[in-house]
Amino acid sequence: MAKHAGARIARIRKQRGLTQQGLAKRAHLSKSLLSKVECGQKPASPALVAACARALDVSTSDLWSPTR
Repeated sequence: MAKHAGARIARIRKQRGLTQQGLAKRAHLSKSLLSKVECGQKPASPALVAACARALDVSTSDLWSPTR
């Protein structure tokens, strides 16, 4: 079970076969920011989670909820 939203973003991104660069481009984020969020160096903002959810075609609750 992923402990933070960034870890859940990383898990779903990998399941979708996307690189960090690929997701960053789809979500209109910098790869650097996405990398820091995925590894827990920076907290995921609501706007970042929403952008990643749209790019990954999942709900924001899939990324926020620790049970998913």
